[in-house]
Amino acid sequence: MKNFLIFGSNRLNENNPIGEFIKILKQKKINYHLITEQRKLNIKSANNLFFKEFLKKKGIKYSVEKKININKIRKYINKNTVAISFNSTWKFKKDLIKLLKKNFYNYHCADLPSQKGAGCISWNILRDIYQTSLNFHLVTEEYDSGDIALRKNINLPKKKINYPSDYLDYLSKFENFFFLNFVNKIMKDKIKLQKQTGNSFYWPRLNAEKDGRIDWSYNGDDIVKLIKAFSYPYSGAYTFIKNLKFKIYEAKFYKSKKFHPYQSGIVFRVEKNFIYVANAKGVIKIDKKSIICKKKTKFLGKKFL
Repeated sequence: MKNFLIFGSNRLNENNPIGEFIKILKQKKINYHLITEQRKLNIKSANNLFFKEFLKKKGIKYSVEKKININKIRKYINKNTVAISFNSTWKFKKDLIKLLKKNFYNYHCADLPSQKGAGCISWNILRDIYQTSLNFHLVTEEYDSGDIALRKNINLPKKKINYPSDYLDYLSKFENFFFLNFVNKIMKDKIKLQKQTGNSFYWPRLNAEKDGRIDWSYNGDDIVKLIKAFSYPYSGAYTFIKNLKFKIYEAKFYKSKKFHPYQSGIVFRVEKNFIYVANAKGVIKIDKKSIICKKKTKFLGKKFL
């Protein structure tokens, strides 16, 4: 009988995809082993639990590796082993790929080949893309380029997607059946591989703390997209007034009488619950509750940098 070797972790503030996939394996009484990274153990899953606490609560068997050394993990691999990578940051080497033959898959919750790479949800929000797919594909030495084993196309309701967390919540509705379908096909040897077709786009990993700085010279609509792309469950887009840092999680843009580009970023109106920021193409309205800063600040007349 087949057994599973799983690499990776849950997504931030979620119990998926690891939790859902292993739940299916347990229900079917399929043996598995999870290999994760030390730093991933301290990332939050859902319900304010660290990943290590989630694993303990669910009774999930795992080991920790800093690097994937084939000699150290060979004990988990036999002729019936199927390996799956979920949300993993390791680059798997040729020797492991060769050892597992065509029984090594990666789960990619974005379209292939048009949405390769990491941070795909944030990149899609930046690009105003709400058509995507779930994919299991073969692991190769080149990221996200292997033949597709299973695919599910999804159209997301744009009006309901305000943050990456909304995007992921919507995708998660399809994951249980998608994972179950994949496991059933694996167990019955009914996987049919297909080449990736279409235009290929690759986007690098994003880090809100490094990549989320707001450029107030952008078109207001693009500024709002950037704020949304780095919002929940991530740590937020950011800006400065002098040396004081502000995180912003929500904003709306309204086209109106144009301001001069030099005025972009200036807070020109303050109300009880909102501030209004000038933009060359209109007005950016920001809920005060969505602004996080270590010090209280009077915004009127100040310029975000």
